[in-house]
Amino acid sequence: INAEYMGYNIQKMKIFLTFLIIGCSFCYISSLWTDEAISDYKCLKDKGFEDFYLRVLDDNGKLNPNFIKSAKTIKANGGDVIAFFEPCMFKKCNVVPNEVYKKVRDALYAIGGPIYVSVTVLNYDNWSDDDLFRNKDYLRDLVNHLLFNRLTVSGVIFRSDAAHWNKIFGPDNLAWSSHALCYDGNDSQNFNDFVPFGGWRRPYEKHMRSKLNDCGIGYYKGIIPSSSENVFLNDSLPEQITSQPLLSLHA
Repeated sequence: INAEYMGYNIQKMKIFLTFLIIGCSFCYISSLWTDEAISDYKCLKDKGFEDFYLRVLDDNGKLNPNFIKSAKTIKANGGDVIAFFEPCMFKKCNVVPNEVYKKVRDALYAIGGPIYVSVTVLNYDNWSDDDLFRNKDYLRDLVNHLLFNRLTVSGVIFRSDAAHWNKIFGPDNLAWSSHALCYDGNDSQNFNDFVPFGGWRRPYEKHMRSKLNDCGIGYYKGIIPSSSENVFLNDSLPEQITSQPLLSLHA
């Protein structure tokens, strides 16, 4: 990733966060995660959702038929789309890194260019249970495909939790902590349940546990903190920016 470009985006994020800290003591940006087709964008927008995570590949490594239509609907209305999928390193899933690259590439081209990409690590069956090095190599190759082929705007948003990450990659795998983390947590409107892992000391986002239904679809809610107390977990702004160099979608 171009250093000058990243530095510019980090500065934009500082300005954005400073504005939010001054203007709002306890508020969040709400995100929505779904694999279903979104047709009523206005209804969801009126519910306060800002970021829309859409599953781009299903569990069998095939293109989710709802992705392109939903993404086009959201983008046409000025919304932010993030493509997410869960990698699987076995042949049964048909999602070897090069195939993932091609499928994600084709999907993103179909909706008009690179967007943010989120890689989910929450299924033990998709990874080797006795070869951590093989798991690490697969993830590295996959992320490199996404980054080097410019399929993601700026870095990768990982979604996982301490139990899955540590078992699949080992507690000493800190290689990805410069990217943003969305952790799976409970349904509380705070980050008190976050447990540091993988080199991440602070989350970028929280994915809540319970599935919701509204505006004609089923989805999961996420929250992105926008207050000094909740964003930084009582730590300083500069350190948070250093550890999470991801461009804000809203800057």
